Amino acid sequence: MFKKVFLALLLLSFVSRTNLAYASVAFAAENLSAMRTENSEDEDNDDVAYAIFLLALAAAAGIGVAYYWMNSVQFLDYPYQETGEDYPGDEKLPGEGNYIMRGNFEDLFTHSDPGYCSNRFSIDTSFVWLNEIGLGAENRFEGLFFPYIGPYFENMALCNAQEGDFCFNGKGFRDNLKLGGQFSLFQSNFLSAAFLLAYTNWFGDGFSDFNNGVYFGALVRSYPVKPLVLEWKFGWQFYSGDFNIFESNLQVGVMAGKTELFAAWKVLSFDYDGDDFYWHMGNFHGLSLGFRRYFNIGTNL
Repeated sequence: MFKKVFLALLLLSFVSRTNLAYASVAFAAENLSAMRTENSEDEDNDDVAYAIFLLALAAAAGIGVAYYWMNSVQFLDYPYQETGEDYPGDEKLPGEGNYIMRGNFEDLFTHSDPGYCSNRFSIDTSFVWLNEIGLGAENRFEGLFFPYIGPYFENMALCNAQEGDFCFNGKGFRDNLKLGGQFSLFQSNFLSAAFLLAYTNWFGDGFSDFNNGVYFGALVRSYPVKPLVLEWKFGWQFYSGDFNIFESNLQVGVMAGKTELFAAWKVLSFDYDGDDFYWHMGNFHGLSLGFRRYFNIGTNL
């Protein structure tokens, strides 16, 4: 009887140990499978991250090459220049009437260099009238070196005669100054664009909240057909205290030799955009009439 009980207990112990072993093996196998799954997922994530990195690198390289191509240009002295007329003795060359030229010019033209240059500049002055702000003058100097980057300087001085006896006593005088530069985005005769960044400041009556700001904008130009020149300059002035100004200057001009005669529609929109409320302070619009002179460093004005 004792032997039977002992054998039964021994058999029960063996079965329980065997089941425990099977359970341990199954648990280990399950953990191993989970680890393999996690490792596989990690490898997949690494592959995805590497693929994204390669795509980003290729995109950056493509953008760099495209940017270099779009801005690897040279310029004639002014828009729609006819090289054969400006350089007597030479026949009119290919690219007649263009301003922005692209390509290997030594191979393209067999004649002597008619004045191609890696920089371009313009200086202009105009009469400006803005409703409720006043009338006066705006002067601008801008250009490109290399030809990717260059200066951008602008000053608009206005007087409201109703407020200040023609500004002789300092009242009614308003002045907006911009000192900065531009970074070319792309260039062609049909369409060119540059990013503008400048320090900006207002002087005069009623503009104490608009001091020591920063200006972000764009300068878009087109030389579609002789003698037409189209331009749109727009941007935002940001000042401390949540004050800002949106400005737009839409311009149409015609070339007369090296000089452009233009007319423009100008808009200034003053706003306060604080955390607690928004206040549109007013829109001011008006006209400007002026002329612009094109030139290159190394050539005559």
